[in-house]
Amino acid sequence: MTALTTFSDWSLIRVFVDRGIDTGIFPMAREAIGAALADAPAEVLSVYVRMVAQPTRALGEAVRIRVNINIGGRLVHVEALGPTASSAVELAGSRVRNRLRGLAAHFSAVE
Repeated sequence: MTALTTFSDWSLIRVFVDRGIDTGIFPMAREAIGAALADAPAEVLSVYVRMVAQPTRALGEAVRIRVNINIGGRLVHVEALGPTASSAVELAGSRVRNRLRGLAAHFSAVE
């Protein structure tokens, strides 16, 4: 299993934000997604995180976060929508962790 503990590993997590979203969210996004990736069932090759402001009827101005992860050659995609950037990041981290649990079962079945 790959644990993102060294700086070179953390540099795999690329975070991009659109206008209107504070760039101060970068460290929180890296920490939340990185913590979820600590239990990855295979080598983490790349992580791409994108946050965009998106108006919705229910939440008003919300933040959508998209996370694309390449784990051992398998692509994993997670999306989350929250009223603030921090809540969207927390939800995305939780969803990444849940998705990786299912992927771990697949990797163990294949081996």
